[in-house]
Amino acid sequence: MTEITAVFKGLMDANYRKDLGAKIRRGQRGAVQRGRIPAGRAYGYEVANQLAADGSLTRGLRQIKIEEADVLLRIFREFAANTSPRSIAERLNRDNIPGPSGGPWLANTLTGDRKRRNGILQNRLYRGELIHNRTSKVIDPISRKTRIRPNAESEWVIENVPELRIIPEEL
Repeated sequence: MTEITAVFKGLMDANYRKDLGAKIRRGQRGAVQRGRIPAGRAYGYEVANQLAADGSLTRGLRQIKIEEADVLLRIFREFAANTSPRSIAERLNRDNIPGPSGGPWLANTLTGDRKRRNGILQNRLYRGELIHNRTSKVIDPISRKTRIRPNAESEWVIENVPELRIIPEEL
């Protein structure tokens, strides 16, 4: 392989990766518009994919997981009663309720990151709003590390999914 061939291949690979990312985002946006969740599983929900009669599988469907939904209601009620996220996490751990990843609860699990708007208390899916495109992955050109940056709220794709609401509006 010559130096020119290596440079050309590198450019082609970079272009392919960019195009693939755009296609994935377009597919995820379409899934959100159909009320399906394109990635991940939020605490309080379980996978509910459906197998059709023709053998095709409908992916991205979720349903409320009752035992976790009860924990979420408890978290939101305690927070509404001015209990700090740290105290809520301590109480959940004291009651031996496993956290979202199966480990202990942390205050950060509840509050999340203010800029990225993640964390249980900021997750709008619990009020029946599915949000896509909140963040973007950007590759740092110097370190080649992937960074996640928040997108402007005007770029978000928001779809109402009332069947996935766990937390009542007044709470």
